[in-house]
Amino acid sequence: MTAEVAILNKLAVALAADSTVTISSAEEKHKTFESADKLFELSATQPLGVMFFGDGHYMDMPVGVLVKEFRRKRLDFNTVSEARDSFLSYLQTIGKDSPSKLKVEHTLAHILPFLNMVFEGAFSDLQKVALESFKRSSDGEYESEIDSDQVYLSAVRRRILTLTHFLEGREDAAFVGGEAPKRLTKALTESILSNVERAEIAKSGEIDDLVLKVSRLLIRKDTPDGSPSGLVFAGFGEDEIFPSMHSCMIDGFIRGKLKYRHTQFCDIDRMDRSAAVYGFAQRDVLERFLYGFDGATRKHIVDVAKWGMASYLKDVIDALKEAGASDELVEELLKRNQSGVEEFEKTLETDGFENVVATGRNEIEDLVRFMPKPDLAEMAESLVNLTSMKRRVSKGMETVGGPVDVAVISKSEGFVWVKRKHYFDSKYNHRFFTRKGFGQIG
Repeated sequence: MTAEVAILNKLAVALAADSTVTISSAEEKHKTFESADKLFELSATQPLGVMFFGDGHYMDMPVGVLVKEFRRKRLDFNTVSEARDSFLSYLQTIGKDSPSKLKVEHTLAHILPFLNMVFEGAFSDLQKVALESFKRSSDGEYESEIDSDQVYLSAVRRRILTLTHFLEGREDAAFVGGEAPKRLTKALTESILSNVERAEIAKSGEIDDLVLKVSRLLIRKDTPDGSPSGLVFAGFGEDEIFPSMHSCMIDGFIRGKLKYRHTQFCDIDRMDRSAAVYGFAQRDVLERFLYGFDGATRKHIVDVAKWGMASYLKDVIDALKEAGASDELVEELLKRNQSGVEEFEKTLETDGFENVVATGRNEIEDLVRFMPKPDLAEMAESLVNLTSMKRRVSKGMETVGGPVDVAVISKSEGFVWVKRKHYFDSKYNHRFFTRKGFGQIG
């Protein structure tokens, strides 16, 4: 995992990233290394930088290698958004040039986890029905009227239709080069049906049609993915006086096109936004520091408040029933309570949490807007170190840590390293610096 920070004001943008990378083996064991590079200079001619987080590979190629190859092209861009689009197009080209087997594998990796969850969930539903049947029997035997095959198939249909309905309600994903592929190739269709894990009884024409329909939606729609790669582009284009930042998530090369989604955007100017602080990947510690709570804390507060309201309502209803209240009165009270709970939750989000976040953000940004470049760099590094320290004193793996790489990008000085780790000692590598002309390393 990763913790990364971008801080912008009118002078510059500071980028900071930790160095920990988590490795998963086939046996599901994990190991961390504290030497990964996640922050790079994007252009050899312009003040542009890029950070990545999540899966450090694209089509089985290290993202760092791809960034450096892209940099060698010595392209120029009018805006940071142009640089982002150009790099995504470059990734599209890399995907098209990849082996056919690798393309199919990456498409399947985007589809099969969702389908396998459907069939695993259906099997769990069958087990629950069988257990309930066993509990109801008087002689300790399962009830004979339980048709396991039909129970399983019904659960499969229900779960696939639920997933289909969920996906149909989501927005279409963005694809480099146009719209999403609308059809499945014959080879991909056969691969999906042969690789999805399901019981023999579920291998039928009806279920196959449902599987393929939801597979098309998984390709076309913006799906919640557990391990996509994130990219953060920041700096100055030729036409930009103040810095901007664009981030996106790469969902993979699917059916011949790069699937991605835009996540955050900031354009520093003289009117609307003069400073900004952003966290990427593991943001919980940063959000607590800046705003006093993170997403998990917010959810916990809402859940506790809803539980308290439900408990209070139960006591009121019990008291009304003891006093002889009619069923119609109790039913009306329940309806009004449901509406009240929804309104309370909405108000808590808007008038409560959003106002607190906005107040905290404004206080921080009012200070950041006047920060000189050295202080921007120090703040970015400190916010990453806060997350690293939190992970160190918490249970579980230290998924954030190692040296923090820090760079400051300004219009006049360009991309400047403030702190940067090396895997070699400079005093033993004079020839390296001679070859590079004393330029940037890497």
